[in-house]
Amino acid sequence: SLRKDMASTVLELLSHDRSQTFTTPTAYDALVACYVTDAETSGPALTTAELAPLLGEQGALGSRNCRVGAMKALDAVASSHPKLVKNNPLVENRIWMNCFDKNESIQVAARAAWQTVTGASGDV
Repeated sequence: SLRKDMASTVLELLSHDRSQTFTTPTAYDALVACYVTDAETSGPALTTAELAPLLGEQGALGSRNCRVGAMKALDAVASSHPKLVKNNPLVENRIWMNCFDKNESIQVAARAAWQTVTGASGDV
């Protein structure tokens, strides 16, 4: 799908340090925007297959910037489409794993996503 291809392209950009030089929007914002749908959006509904780039080697298992971006995107998806990610063991696994990464920015993004997905507050 187009959405999946767009997300893969942004994740490829995030795998390079120079991705952090882009502002307004940041590469993170661009990735989240790939998954934003609402009542005004005329595009097709979001599907679980389109989450694949966020969950694989390019996303939640990738480099630091890719992991942060994937967690922010999953957080946004969980906010707008809770049924799509709630009780999805692969999504929960990827977020949970990143909650304990050594890098603080990954932890912060993953823990925010975890709270959105599970509705839990406080520490993981």
